[in-house]
Amino acid sequence: MRRNLELNLGKVCNNRCILCLDTRAPRESRRWVPLARAEAELQRGRADGADSLGLLGGEPTAHPNILEIINLARDLGYARIAVSTNAIKLADAEFAEEVVRAGATRFSVSIHGHTPELEDHISGRDGNFRRKLAAIRNLVRLRD
Repeated sequence: MRRNLELNLGKVCNNRCILCLDTRAPRESRRWVPLARAEAELQRGRADGADSLGLLGGEPTAHPNILEIINLARDLGYARIAVSTNAIKLADAEFAEEVVRAGATRFSVSIHGHTPELEDHISGRDGNFRRKLAAIRNLVRLRD
């Protein structure tokens, strides 16, 4: 049976979703978890028997040390490393490959609308629907 550690890397995000509570958080609370703290939490999780990791945010792929965090999790022995993401950065095929190569094994992509107009409106960024589809294509290509 899997034991999972959920690690929130901070409330920082590269979207401005109209439905997100994190955008209403005070600016001082919208910070990244420092790398040393993330490392300590990953080590504590493994010591407690966790073999599965969920990376949350804000937007975890925008964390300045995301590749180091995923690499560390893999090196510590997390067999499943899931990333809950808006996928904007994963539209960059090279970055998507780096994240998978670092050790990410699963992705949960937040899509808020079934049309470009709706997704872009809800996420507060023009072109997000197109970027998210490109990210999903990148991840499927990497899986295959």
